Amino acid sequence: MSYVAIEALNAWGLFSRSYYLSCVLGARTERKKKVTLTLPPADPLGFAIAHYKPKAQPKAGGVWHRRDEPPWHDPNVLMTLCGKMGCLIQPQINAAFSLNQNVFKDLPVFRNFFAHRNGQTAEAARRIALNYTLASSLSPAELLLSVSPGMSASVIVDWLSEINITADFLCKA
Repeated sequence: MSYVAIEALNAWGLFSRSYYLSCVLGARTERKKKVTLTLPPADPLGFAIAHYKPKAQPKAGGVWHRRDEPPWHDPNVLMTLCGKMGCLIQPQINAAFSLNQNVFKDLPVFRNFFAHRNGQTAEAARRIALNYTLASSLSPAELLLSVSPGMSASVIVDWLSEINITADFLCKA
């Protein structure tokens, strides 16, 4: 379960980063609509980093350190950066995240538990159980494998579906 949680968040973060870079490069959506920006940055990664870490500087040769990049798994990063660049599909990007999906706020908490495994991260994960009408006495792994009342799949399967729906919505823009 730890592998699935960590890799799901990593995959989403990489998708979000790639989507951002694709917007800057003028990619086309599935509907063949070209993504255009009113304020395209000369250095897309530098633009993103400068917004979130204004004091960060590239290494010699203009290469940015990966730790200076924003937390791509946070939907607000993609929405904010695309908004600042004047992305013409911004309404569709905002709509993709308006579905109030739990995965983007809850999965990072479980990822932190599985990556750090301490009392504080375990408690943070257990507190989320109540949002799914599940017992907070369950371990974080058991929580992710549990099926909330009224749902047909486990929490982790629902989250993976939410990620897929969001990515699909973004690509169709």
